[in-house]
Order: sequence, then C-alpha cells, then structure tokens
Amino acid sequence: MRDADVVLDGFRPGVLDKLGVGYDRLREENSRIVVCAVTGYGQDGPNTARAGHDTNYLALNGLLGLTGAPDGPPVQSAGQIADLGGGGLMATFGILAALFERERSGAGQVVDVSMADGSLSWLAMVAAQFLCDGTVPRRGGEILNGGIACYLPYECADGWVSCGALEPKFWQAFCRGVEREDLLEHQFAPPGSAGHAAVAEVFRARGKDEWAAFNDRHDCCIEPVLDLDQALESELVRAREMVIEVDQPELGPVRLLGHPVKLSRTPADPTRPAPALGEHTEQVLREAGIADDEIAALLESGAVAGPNTTSAQEQFLS
Repeated sequence: MRDADVVLDGFRPGVLDKLGVGYDRLREENSRIVVCAVTGYGQDGPNTARAGHDTNYLALNGLLGLTGAPDGPPVQSAGQIADLGGGGLMATFGILAALFERERSGAGQVVDVSMADGSLSWLAMVAAQFLCDGTVPRRGGEILNGGIACYLPYECADGWVSCGALEPKFWQAFCRGVEREDLLEHQFAPPGSAGHAAVAEVFRARGKDEWAAFNDRHDCCIEPVLDLDQALESELVRAREMVIEVDQPELGPVRLLGHPVKLSRTPADPTRPAPALGEHTEQVLREAGIADDEIAALLESGAVAGPNTTSAQEQFLS
C-alpha cells in the first residue's frame, strides 16, 4: 500500500482482526499505515461491544442530562453532536495528527475515536468547573444552558429570538436600547424570577424583524430563531456559500450543504458528485497493487463490491 494510505474502520472493536485485516496485520505490509477506528465507546473499557446511537452516547457522558429546562425532560439536539462532533470531527483531527506525527517518526498508528469520549470533550468548561469545586451542574441551571436571563431564547410577538448578551456591554446596550435601565441588575436573574419575567415581557412586545433591526442599531447579540427553510434561504447562508448545487448522475441537479471551512488558496471544490456505491472499488484495489485477475476473483467471491447495477435514483428512493 502507498505510504499515504489511511484505513477507516467503522466496525465494532475486533471485527477487522477477525477478517484478517486488523492493524497488526496491515502494518506487516506497511509500517506507515494509519488505521482510524470510530466506535461508540472506544477500543477498550466496559462498553466496547455495546451498541449505541447518538442519544445513548450523550446520555452516558452527561451532555443530554444537562440539556433542557430545569423542570422538564432532557432535550435532544437537532444536530448529531456525538456522531458528527464527537465522531467525524474527532476522526478527522486524529487522522491528521497521526499523519503529521508520521512525518517525524516514519511510523503509522491506530487512531481510537470514541463518539462518547469526543462529545464529552464538548463539556470541557462545565466539567472543569465540577472537577474544581465539586458542585454538580443542573439541567437548565448553569450559565450557558439556560440558567441566566441574559443568555436565553425568548418568545416574541411572532415567534422566538435568542438573547446572547453575556458580556456586560451587550446587556447594557440591550437595557438602554429598550429604555429599561432597571433591568441592568437582572442580567443574571434565574428563570422563574421576577427579573426574568420582566425581561420576557420586554421581548414579547416586538416581532422578530423588529428585534433584528434593534440588534442592528444596538449591537447586543439578539437574533431571530429561524426554521431550517428560513436559515437555508438567508442572506448569511447565501453569502457564505453554505448551500451549493452539484450535478449528480442519474439524479440531475442536487442541492447540498457547502463546506464550512474556507481556505484562501485551496478552497473546497463542490463540483464533484458523490460516488455511486462501489464506483471506485477496482481503482482503489489497483492503486493498492492488486492485479486485475485477483480483483476479478475478489469481485466474483463477493469479498468486495464493484459498481452497483441499481441506478442512483433507485438507491436514493429505496
């Protein structure tokens, strides 16, 4: 295999070893190979063989229990924090770190990514506070999860807005902008308090567009809460090219989310469509040095899969 090869392992721990292509076997062929294993709970520990999904990982690492109102149930995020943030993002970071280290040592290694571990790291500030003073954080009761008046969503005249006036200068700009300096002392009032109720009353008096215009004038971190269709059609998303269109064979033009990282010299190229199932199997095997007759045997045996004869449209609708 080429020196730059990276193997991404999405099975439960031990499966690649059973198939005869685990890290120890692969490094016999290429000592520089990097194997990144993405699992729910990691390659060791009590949960290695346990099945799970995003909500399970967040439940076990404390993040789900801290999300929601104090007197309500835990609330699941609309985004997959553990799968994408704790898994995919950490895998990317880990692979790049391993490749960078390999330039010095010449040796590959295993990158062990646990989605539970990765999403737990998102609680770095909350966990640090607990580890420092031993105070158990509460759902809806902390600074950044709904515990203070200046950092909350509020119902307005025609929907909801978000208030993020955490720093004193932003809270002061809000209070003075609505001509309610009496609210200055209630910046950190807890939900349910008289101070919080007074702030909520102020927000109910205006609509989302009015609050957006208010924020334009006073710069106090107030933004409307948008539905997804509104967000994807917004000027912000258009300007940042976060919705793109590619020509997908057999499907035609397809709209997708754009790349969130903008590189000045080597920007992401959104024009290449997603590959069909098995489209590049033979190409990858040839680049790995496997002869055509061996590839044919692998395909015939079912050990690998080539291009799927099912159309992309049928795959999409199935």
